[in-house]
Amino acid sequence: MESTEDVYDRFDAFTAVVARRLQNLGHDPSVVLIACRTRLMLAAMTLPTGDPVAFVASMRASLQAPAPVEDLADHFIANWLTQIRIDQCRCA
Repeated sequence: MESTEDVYDRFDAFTAVVARRLQNLGHDPSVVLIACRTRLMLAAMTLPTGDPVAFVASMRASLQAPAPVEDLADHFIANWLTQIRIDQCRCA
């Protein structure tokens, strides 16, 4: 089992990869992402206007698994994009 600091380091690496993926998609990570390192939670805003709506993921279990952080980031982004489509339909 990894130490707490190792898990926090993986969370930081995961968050950095997610931020790069967001930039590649044309989004500003400083506007979209909300990270809570102590709780190992990452949120990404799904709607740019109106009431704040976010896709939130608790990463504690995922970060303790041996999966590469790049794979975790890809999964997070895919789920976030799905949630955007859902939220856009709800607000239309």
